[in-house]
Amino acid sequence: MELGVMQGRLTEKGGFYPQIFPWLEWEDEFYRAKDMGIAHIEWMLNADRLPDNPILSSKGRARISELEMQTGVQVRSVCMNFVMQYSLRKRETFETVASCMRQLNELQHMRAVIIPLEGASASEYYPDEVLKKDLLKLEEPNGQIRCLIESNRSVEKQMNILGECSETVGICYDVGNAAGLGRDILVELNMLMEHIGEIHLKDKKNDENLSTGGGWKSTYLGEGTVDFQGLSRWLKQSGYHGTLVLESYFDEALADLWRNLSYLRSL
Repeated sequence: MELGVMQGRLTEKGGFYPQIFPWLEWEDEFYRAKDMGIAHIEWMLNADRLPDNPILSSKGRARISELEMQTGVQVRSVCMNFVMQYSLRKRETFETVASCMRQLNELQHMRAVIIPLEGASASEYYPDEVLKKDLLKLEEPNGQIRCLIESNRSVEKQMNILGECSETVGICYDVGNAAGLGRDILVELNMLMEHIGEIHLKDKKNDENLSTGGGWKSTYLGEGTVDFQGLSRWLKQSGYHGTLVLESYFDEALADLWRNLSYLRSL
């Protein structure tokens, strides 16, 4: 199955800064992805300099399309990280999401936007019933793009939220986040199968070092709690046809990406 990678993990930033947009090297990432055999890049829309993001301008989208043609590496999804700082309950944030989706339709290979429900958009700030009503609003004609929520809510709550939505709304399932919460990812994948449009691949381990704050920390694939052997079997047996995106840990971006890719390809 083709693998994608989250934007920024193909750019050296000096340490663990994966979620920073690669302003100076975003074009180079297409060529690096091609050299690594990566099929697609998940774009990042962060709160920092959001209006300047290339994907939100006609000129930028034209350049992205050129790079897709030159490299064969496609942009199939966008992660709207900015909603973690600016809750969807704010009208202007919701309108920004809808506006972005309309613009993204210009990209030929675009298939999904990911809405991470963390930070200001977490469940304590964004009740399920409110979220359900707003997701229904995003079902308005949006071309080829599917809206996928990424949430730590229970499987039951996620299924309840999606129960009234059409297939234009679905789930991005993060195996690292789920495993870090002590969940059985294979059970949950089977329960959510019909709703999942994308799977984020990362691993987590329990760091008991108090000097680093303790808790569950990202680590290299295969060194944490995620059952990647079981996940590999599930992917082969389930007939899953959605997207797989590496959102894995790195210290040295390219070397560690090669390491994580090699591990996945060995399964």
